[in-house]
Amino acid sequence: MILLISTLIIISTISGCIGFRCYFFRRSKKLIALVQENREVSKRLSRNYYRTFYIRLNYKSLQQYEDHSIEHGFSLYVAEHPGDFLHIYDIMRQDTEIYKAYQEKTKKILLASNDRTLRSRIEDYYFRKSTIPGVQTRFMVTKSYTTRKKRRHYESTAIISADQFMDICCQLLAKIKRRSEAERERSRMNASLRYQVLKRDGLHCVICGRGKEDGVVLQVDHIKPVSKGGKTELSNLRTLCSLCNYGKGDSYVPGEFN
Repeated sequence: MILLISTLIIISTISGCIGFRCYFFRRSKKLIALVQENREVSKRLSRNYYRTFYIRLNYKSLQQYEDHSIEHGFSLYVAEHPGDFLHIYDIMRQDTEIYKAYQEKTKKILLASNDRTLRSRIEDYYFRKSTIPGVQTRFMVTKSYTTRKKRRHYESTAIISADQFMDICCQLLAKIKRRSEAERERSRMNASLRYQVLKRDGLHCVICGRGKEDGVVLQVDHIKPVSKGGKTELSNLRTLCSLCNYGKGDSYVPGEFN
């Protein structure tokens, strides 16, 4: 009997809460406007908005498994499959823009009235509770390693959030852009420009002073490497022998002799 009464009280309380909520959603201009905005934005958001992607990283050695964190391993995996992940990134970026516009609209609706009555406070409570949350896309990444004879298996899992994923993709896009710019600058090096640099430097390495008569191979070097934003122009070019050029590599320190 007591159990029955308790059950009836719980059911009546829940029904009352639901009825109370429905009353406010039918009568409140704020909540009616919010429902309309929720419908509109739900139509525009992609299927990826609430999606969870499952990624598995299989390592060939225990050393690799231990040395690579899940975040680092995932960033490398994204770099190896740019086409798949950059497509997801573009969709997520569009969803983020749609959601930002939605936030601005809902904020205006919420702040439209300065009324601080009990009714208004209850409306605001339901309003905040009923707004659509931010981008929920996430990546469930698992890294694993199994010994050759399958006697031992190592595995760990972590969640990569939407913000982390977008940061990884931004870094990848910046890297792709730098690589593209570097290739374009290298392609600008032609025979005429190379001749001008060699002639200007007197057919000698500007670091060690050796020339062809010393049996060295002369090369035209970018003072500021193209990988670091250097341009293929006379002011950024010089003559180096192959040994000095190899020793210099792509090092560059602003304000110092390079």
